[in-house]
Amino acid sequence: MPFFEGKEYIKIDLPSGGSTFNDAENAAINLKGHSVSINSQEELQFIVDNFGIYNKHIWTGANDIQIEGDWQWTDGSSTGLLSDLKSGDLWPTHEPNGGEDNRADEDVAVISHSTTKLHDVMNASRPNMIGVAEIDLSNSS
Repeated sequence: MPFFEGKEYIKIDLPSGGSTFNDAENAAINLKGHSVSINSQEELQFIVDNFGIYNKHIWTGANDIQIEGDWQWTDGSSTGLLSDLKSGDLWPTHEPNGGEDNRADEDVAVISHSTTKLHDVMNASRPNMIGVAEIDLSNSS
């Protein structure tokens, strides 16, 4: 299992027919972690290098479920890079876009296999997904 900056990352196999943001987060919690949060460009590259090989989109812990436009990580980590929508570091220039006609119904984010950046999507069942659990080893007993 890969390690990066004191954290362990574990691939979560999800049903090929479809899985949700909550499926991935609950599986990560069962492993004593959370869905992956990205706190640096290096961490994003690490995730892409280690989990992009599966040719699937990756559920992340990024969401704006509580307040539209206020992106948070499920593990509560810093949202600095996540909130910097104009830098292009995590989000491509047209993301997050809230969904068709800007209906604001895309409340969770995946790492796109094709762009290797975050894309906001609806919190609904999606095929061809994996999860990545991020486990902080400094908090383990």
